[in-house]
Amino acid sequence: MERPPSALEALQDAWADALAKWAIPEEYIERIDQNPFELLPESFVPDLARRDTPSMRAAISALSELEPGTRSLLDVGCASGGTSLILFPPAEHLIAVDQSPQMLDRLRENAAALGIANSSIEIINSAWPTATAATAPVVTCANVLYNVSAPIPFIEALIGASTYAVVIELTARHPHFSANPIWKYFYGYRRPIEPNYQTVIEMIKLLGYDPAVETWHRNGLDLNDEAGLTRLARRSCIPQSQLGELRNYLKEHPIEPTEVVSITFRT
Repeated sequence: MERPPSALEALQDAWADALAKWAIPEEYIERIDQNPFELLPESFVPDLARRDTPSMRAAISALSELEPGTRSLLDVGCASGGTSLILFPPAEHLIAVDQSPQMLDRLRENAAALGIANSSIEIINSAWPTATAATAPVVTCANVLYNVSAPIPFIEALIGASTYAVVIELTARHPHFSANPIWKYFYGYRRPIEPNYQTVIEMIKLLGYDPAVETWHRNGLDLNDEAGLTRLARRSCIPQSQLGELRNYLKEHPIEPTEVVSITFRT
């Protein structure tokens, strides 16, 4: 007799099913001849102003509670260091984990530009969980979970790698959710609305933790930000020849600020 799924497994199955619906039909991808979900290293330049967000404040607080000489940070899905590098100080050492060699190369460059010693950074080019042993008092993971179809072992590995605190950041809904009206306007195509962060909260609670949760908002798109407009066009499968049309649409229908969620718990 087949065993019924546990509450955790049911949540994970629902999450995976919802994520699968975000796949973009090939007919739209062909319009731009690019991967709409591709992440570029230049999109994650460290911005020190971001230290004042709830996620970064939580990480800074946790690191500051540690004794000097023990303030090590593990950043899972670190990209080019947009999150972790701005945590120096109080961070003294960084274990940076990412699947992209290009992202990790750029992280090294960004660290040097910030005056962070090369000896303070350990690079692990790997998916998560990684076969390479990686532990630190504070573990951060920002804007990665919507790329993970099986979040339970992923989150369990975050917890297992931390000896003090875990800080997770993610948008309240899928990172491409804000582009849904663009898809409807240009293509009459309805994009999904699920999953959302509440499923992640439920999973963490079922794993036995009581997370502190704070929601906040990241500014919407500035139409003077050409790089941001180009990224939005790629996400929405709008070809370069229609950038002007997209800009005009956004003047009348601006992208609303993105709701972001910071989740923190002690391990």
